[in-house]
Formats: sequence, C-alpha cells, structure tokens
Amino acid sequence: MFARGTVVHLVGAGGAGLGALGELLLDRGVVVSGSDLLPGENVRRLRSRGARILVGEHSARQLPEDASLVIRSAAVPAGNPEWAVARERGLEVLTYAEALGRLMGERQGVAIAGTHGKTTTTGLIVHALLELGEDPSYVLGAALPRSGRSGAAGSGPWFVAEACEFEESFLRLLPCQATVVSIEADHLDYYGDEAAMCRAFQAFAGRLPEDAPLILTPEALDRLGPEFETPGRIVTVSLERPAEIRAVDLVERSGFCRFRIAGAPGAWETGPIECPVPGRHFAEDVLLAAANLYCLGLPAPEIVRALASYRGVARRLETIVEGGIGLLSDYAHHPTEIQGVLATVRQWHRGRRLLAVFQPHQASRTRYLLGSFAEALSGFDLVLVSDIFVTRDSREDRDSVSASDLVGRIRARGGRARAAGPLQATLDCVRNEMLKGDVILLLGAGDIDQLRGELEAALSPSH
Repeated sequence: MFARGTVVHLVGAGGAGLGALGELLLDRGVVVSGSDLLPGENVRRLRSRGARILVGEHSARQLPEDASLVIRSAAVPAGNPEWAVARERGLEVLTYAEALGRLMGERQGVAIAGTHGKTTTTGLIVHALLELGEDPSYVLGAALPRSGRSGAAGSGPWFVAEACEFEESFLRLLPCQATVVSIEADHLDYYGDEAAMCRAFQAFAGRLPEDAPLILTPEALDRLGPEFETPGRIVTVSLERPAEIRAVDLVERSGFCRFRIAGAPGAWETGPIECPVPGRHFAEDVLLAAANLYCLGLPAPEIVRALASYRGVARRLETIVEGGIGLLSDYAHHPTEIQGVLATVRQWHRGRRLLAVFQPHQASRTRYLLGSFAEALSGFDLVLVSDIFVTRDSREDRDSVSASDLVGRIRARGGRARAAGPLQATLDCVRNEMLKGDVILLLGAGDIDQLRGELEAALSPSH
C-alpha cells in the first residue's frame, strides 16, 4: 500500500496531520500528490521535496490518473469531489486516522493523546530519541527545530505519533505504549457531552496490550473514572500529587521550572533538569516524556540530557520578536490552553502589557465554550478577536455565534476587547493598538499565524 513508487493523493495536504504524514511517505519513496484550499508551511515543505500539491477549491480534476490510494483529512468532508471520484474509480480510500493506524502497525507504536499537550509531549519524546541516536518514525502536529520536519520514516523500531480524539480517530491506533496528557471538554459538536468524550478516552486506553504502559497524570486518571479498566500497566506522572514518576525540589523562576525526576520510591532518580521552555504545563510535559522514554528502556541520565536540549516546536510559545515590542505565537485554541499561556507569559514577561490577538477556531467550539473563553481571555490587558475560523461547522453553529459575542462576554467580565474583523483588518487593529513595551500574542489554531510576517517586519529594529 505504501510501497516505493506508489502514488498516494492527500486531500487536505496542508493540515497538521496529513502534512506530517506526507513527509513520512516521501521518506519511504512514495510519490505524493495532494490538494488544499490554502497555501501554508506544510504545503511549502511538501512541494520543496517534490510533492505535487495543488492549492484552491477542490475538484475531481485534481486527482491524478495514476493515484492508487487517496487519504482524506478529518477536516475535509466525505462529499469532497476528489474523494468521490476516487470511490468511482474503485481506488482504496482511507481517512488520515486509518492511514496512521496502518503505518503505526508496522512498528512499535507510541501514541500520545489528550486535549492539551499532545504536540509538546510528542515533540519532546521524538527530540530525545533523535538526540540519543534512536531514529524513530514520527508524526507531529508541528515541525521540530532539530529536524525541520513534522514527520519522518526512521530506521528505528518506534513509531511516535499524536493520537487525536476528534471523531474517535485515536481508536484506529493499536500502540504498544500510550499516554493521556489531559482530558477536558472539547469537540462537543461530535461528542455531544463530556461523558461521551471521556468514554472515547476510556476506549483508547483500553486498547493497549496486556501490561503495556499507560502513562498519564492523576488528573487524567480521575477523569477516566473509577470504573475504568485497562489491560495495560498504569504509570502516573505528576509535578505535585503522589505519583509513580514525579518532580522533586521543583523551583520556578520567571516562568521557567527546574526539578529532579524521581521514579517509584527507591527505583531511580535523576540530577536536575532546567526546562528550556517556560510554563508549568511544559514542565508536566517534560515529566510525561521522561516517563515514556524510561518505559522504552532508555537510561535516566541520558533522558535528562536529551530533554534539556529541546527548544520547542513551532507555535508553542514561540518567540518571533524580542525587544521593545515582543511578538509570540501559540496554537492555544481552548480556554484551558489560553489560561496556561497567560499564566506563563505573565511570569516570563513580568510587568509588560499583554495584547492577545485571538482567532476563535470553529464556531461550534466557540459556541459551546463561550463563557470559558471569555473568562480565560479577560485576564489579558487587551484582546483583539478576529473573525471565527470556520471549519467543519454546521450552518446552525455559524449563525449562532460571532466574534462580537465573545467580545461582549469578555467586557462583561471586566476585560478590554475589540472585534477586529478578518485577518487584514485584524493586522491594522494590532498596528493601531500596540505600544512600546507590549508583548503581542497570536493565539489560535486557524490561520492567525499568517500575521507573523508583516508584524515581524514592522517590529524589527530596522523598521
């Protein structure tokens, strides 16, 4: 199916998952074609390696005559014309999750699930394995600075990948080791309520082989409920609560954490690790990654050395400009993620005014979590809310909520906020509102990061 010379067509090739999968397939000698509505970094990277990616409205004409397999992103509806003509031709068609599951099945799978923290935890694991010469296969939601890649087909035994809970797609995976970073209400347009979403996580964690490690925080274990059972072996990880793997002598300065890692009492303990990225949530991800690496059989001192050299991934508290006006970018698109970013940046850039430029991702998510978004965002000194990035949304959801609704809720909580309109208008708002000493944060999972180029140019010392 994924043999050298096979032509595989990716519908939604610019997405985080399919973009990474495309890079992995190119490593294997697969001929990759594809399509996406918009250009972006993933499309650029695939094209730079010889993939034939067309940009624009989807059309049946975009499907190459020599394609033998078509893979569709979860963001692309099943009625997509390329998908439809592939079925008419009798070609094999897979969702992204199905394709990922088949590829993972060829190796020893390490799957990282959770509402928040998947990309960072997965990135830490992959980075450390690369540092230690293990050469894993991997699929990430963002490019690693070390490799400049978000996906690769390595020669080692492990396949490390994010396991997305949307539409229960992680149930297509059969890993030998799994992690649940966090569980919170999300994707309620699909699940309907939190209970149904928690049941999906229970099913994911219950798919492990007997005695295989299930690594998670005590909070995630609590969310799985007292009735939860797994054939796997539960390994808990925590910064503060009692756990099998925990932080010792935790110190936090200017947002950065320092601690030692201790295993089960008397089993093992490391020297201190200085977290290279700020935030307590990042420190917890470091612990989760360390637990994964230890369960893979790697020595504790080498784990600490490898993790300490990590420098983040794109759009996870990524610093774009430092100086008189700072510019950061983060993928945060859930209220809890926004609260974590705010708490971290308040300590990291103490005393500076924080200007959040937030693009809500999905009308349905905004609708279901409107009050929580307003509470999280009201802690910034000023919030510019761009138009909602609409994807997979029903007409009812699109008509039921707007950026102005969120602005009204933020103001009702005492926050300062403005509706900023589409991206170009949002850029003009940022330019009009920013003051010397500000830290500007581009927040959201849509295309808000497209503003970085013009803002970076405007904030550069030579401007």
